[in-house]
Amino acid sequence: MKTFHTTIADLLGATLLVAFTLATLPVTAEDLDFSSDESVGSTSSPGSPDWTVAFAPRLGAIVPTSSLGPFVGVGLEFDVFLPVLDKQLVAALDLSYTRPGASGAVIDARVGGRQTYDLAVDELGLALEVFYRFFPNDQELVPFAGLGLLVNMLQSNQDSSLPGANSETSTEVGVTLAGGVDWRLGPGFLVGELRFAYSALSHELTGDSNAGNVGLSVGYRIGF
Repeated sequence: MKTFHTTIADLLGATLLVAFTLATLPVTAEDLDFSSDESVGSTSSPGSPDWTVAFAPRLGAIVPTSSLGPFVGVGLEFDVFLPVLDKQLVAALDLSYTRPGASGAVIDARVGGRQTYDLAVDELGLALEVFYRFFPNDQELVPFAGLGLLVNMLQSNQDSSLPGANSETSTEVGVTLAGGVDWRLGPGFLVGELRFAYSALSHELTGDSNAGNVGLSVGYRIGF
């Protein structure tokens, strides 16, 4: 039977492999669509991408809204540019992972006095989101903002100075809010994003807490 960590590794490995493959595909003149019929003085960039779908892997840092400490966060967003509003409305499926934690000590005479512990929470999130891009893709800078529904798969893991380890899993529903800007670079866009995600977290190891966080990340959006 696969463990929680094996499942995370499989999902992230497969999605990042797809994103990397697409990002390294050769770009032809037809893909870039260099044309000479643009009007003089146009603010459009030559070879502006007229995408239907796109991938955007990202890497950054998250700060939890609970008592857990900051940690690295990774993610992969799959975008579908809807055929409305000049393709400025986007439906997205977002996969994210982070593992914030905390360390401490408790004093309990029943177990020999002072005991130390290390707590970490695996957070594997899958979100269905809608974004509005404030300009078409023919601009150098494209701000965007969106929100979504989050399914957060959580596993709390605690190691202590006592023999053995404790683990607990659950799945919670939450929300996401995100905004940022795409900067035209090469065949795609360099992405800077600020993201907020929130769901409940109520394990015996964590108490009545939450799995919320604020993340700042950098990524690259490539499409076709």
